[in-house]
Amino acid sequence: MSSPRAVSIVKNPQFVRLWAIGGFTSTMMWLDMLVIALLTLDLTDSPFLVSLTFFLRFTPMLFGVGISLIADRMNRKYLMLFGLSVQVAVSAALAALVITDTIEFWHLGLGAFITGTVMASEVPVRRMMIGEVVDPDRVGRAVALESGTSAGSRILGPILGGAFLATIGAEGGFLLGIVFYGTAFVVALSMKYQPPEREVDRAGPFQQVREGVSYISGSQLMVGTLVVTLLMNVFGFPYVSQQPVVAREDLMVNDVLVGALQSIEGLGSFIGAALIVAFARPQHYARIYLYGSLLFLVAIVVFSRSDWDWVSFVTVFIGGV
Repeated sequence: MSSPRAVSIVKNPQFVRLWAIGGFTSTMMWLDMLVIALLTLDLTDSPFLVSLTFFLRFTPMLFGVGISLIADRMNRKYLMLFGLSVQVAVSAALAALVITDTIEFWHLGLGAFITGTVMASEVPVRRMMIGEVVDPDRVGRAVALESGTSAGSRILGPILGGAFLATIGAEGGFLLGIVFYGTAFVVALSMKYQPPEREVDRAGPFQQVREGVSYISGSQLMVGTLVVTLLMNVFGFPYVSQQPVVAREDLMVNDVLVGALQSIEGLGSFIGAALIVAFARPQHYARIYLYGSLLFLVAIVVFSRSDWDWVSFVTVFIGGV
């Protein structure tokens, strides 16, 4: 039986719209990453250039502070509409280039950078809007639904990407992007959103950054978490860019199974998160994060040395957990 809180949160039409937009855009992000990676491999036969597309996609995350400052001073709905329209345009341009057989690597790199810039606005724009349209005592439930949807999109996106590549081609994935981003744009346009009154923060952006650094440095837990996160971003997560390359060239699997390989990692993440919510206690979170990160690195090493499909799928699933 659904809890009263769960029912009440989905009765909020503005939250439901933001929730749906997140589902469309997150699914397309994972689909788009796979399609661009395999298309780059087809065009260039270069694992390095495949990894470069991932680098270009995630580099805009470095601009997060600047994007947050802009979002705090503008209507977030208009920023979201602008970002979705840009993503529709990028998907349409890439689809046209593939259909006319004029696609080149730099088109894919530029497209990855532009869509990455839009996705970098996800937290300061759409997710901040969720906190503004939901009652304070419902924020936790909203975040839980968001997290579940994000995990689900990580399963669905690569599966769709692999299926479209195998049946229609890369243009199918980009055309689906027009549909998904276009639908999200229409949903966003229908939102009734009034920006809340915000207190004027007299501290400049650099002062805000200094205050953030000071707060983090004063907490041993925060420093440890930041160090582990940094090490994982440097040594762990770059493997994601080479996962399609290994699957295609070493494991010799088709595009559907390449997508399934990425999806099963998302399934592992979903199950792992569910287990933590169900059984873990707050005092164990730091230890779980540390040991989970180490297990992920071990899974990467095993995956990189595996020549068997089933071993690769199992290790990727474990890494997701």
